[in-house]
Amino acid sequence: MSSYDYDLIVIGGGAAGFVASKLARGFGKKVALIENNRLGGACTNTGCIPSKALIRAAKAANECRRLQSFGLEPNVPLSLNTDRVMDHVRSVVDTVYRGHPPEKFAAQGIDVIFGTPRFLDSLRISVNNRTLSARRYLIATGSSSSAPAIEGLDTVPYLTNETLFQLTSLPRSLIVLGGGPSGIELASAFNRLGVEVTVVEALDRVLFREDRELVELLATRLTAEGLTMLTSARAVRFAPWGKGVRLTTEQGGAVRDISAENVLIAVGRKPNIEGLGLELAGVRHTDKGIVTNNRLQTTVPAIYACGDVVGPYQFSHMAEYQAVVACTNAFLPIRKTVDYRHVVWSTFTDPELARAG
Repeated sequence: MSSYDYDLIVIGGGAAGFVASKLARGFGKKVALIENNRLGGACTNTGCIPSKALIRAAKAANECRRLQSFGLEPNVPLSLNTDRVMDHVRSVVDTVYRGHPPEKFAAQGIDVIFGTPRFLDSLRISVNNRTLSARRYLIATGSSSSAPAIEGLDTVPYLTNETLFQLTSLPRSLIVLGGGPSGIELASAFNRLGVEVTVVEALDRVLFREDRELVELLATRLTAEGLTMLTSARAVRFAPWGKGVRLTTEQGGAVRDISAENVLIAVGRKPNIEGLGLELAGVRHTDKGIVTNNRLQTTVPAIYACGDVVGPYQFSHMAEYQAVVACTNAFLPIRKTVDYRHVVWSTFTDPELARAG
C-alpha cells in the first residue's frame, strides 16, 4: 500500500498500550489506540489497583486489631463493619480510571477507538465495520484469568479477578484455588477482613517462584493470622453446597471436602489472542501467547507485540518496558533487545516479598 491511515495502530489500551501510543506520538507519528473495554487494562480495572486498595484496607483493619501493641487502648470494644470495603475499592478504581480518560489521549493527538479489531491481513484490520491500515502494529491485548479443567466447576458460581471486585459485600468464607502471588495476596487480605479463607495449592508450597526460606517465614505469619493453607492438595471436583460451594481435594492419598460461601479461581492467566485474526495476518502464536524475537517483533516484520500477551513476565512494569523496546524498534534505527536479567517484582503480602534478578 502506498498510503496508510496511521503510522501505528496499538491494539490494547492497558499499560503497554498507553506507553507505546504516547511514545510513538512523541516520535511524531500518527497513532490510533484501540480498546474493546475500558482504558487502563487489567491493572487499573481488575488487577493491581483494586487488589492493592483491598490489601490496604485489610492492613488498616489489622492495625486496628493490634492497637495495644502500640500502647493504645480503645475506649470501647473494637468492632469493624466491612460492608463498605468493596465500595471503597471500586471508588479507588474509578479515581484512577478518571486520570486517563480518552479525552487526554485525544488532546495529545492520539485517536482512541473503542471496538473489537480483527486483522484482515498483515496491513489491515477491521473494527466497527471500518477498515483501517497502518505501517506498524503493536499488539498489547494483555491476558485474562484461566479456569482449570476441574470436574463440576461449571456447576458452581466462582470468582475470578474479573468478577471479584464487583462483590457488594464480603463473603463469610472463601476458598482460594491457587497459591501464586495473586491468590496469596487476596487470600491474606480477605483473611484480615474477617473472611474465613482456605488456600488450596497443588504444589508443595505457595509462591513457588520465591525463595523457599522466605516463603516459609511468610507462611508461618499468615497461618498465625488465621489463614488456612493446604499444599500438595489436588482439586478433584466442585459441587454446589447449599448456597455455597464444596470442593473435594486429595492430599497425600487422603480425600477431604472443603465448603465455603464462594471460591476464587487464581491458578493462572491466558493470553488474549482469540478473535484477533492472527492467522490471517500471519502472526505465529501458541497457547502461551504471541511468538516474538528479542526485539518484540512477530513473524510479520511490521507487527510487534508486548505485555502479557507475549510474556514471560505478567507485570505492568514489564509491559511498559517492553512497549518502549517494541516502539523504539518499530520507528527508530536503534535496535533494542529485551533484557530480563534484572527483572524486579514484589508480592504485596505482609511482610512483602521482593526480588531482583
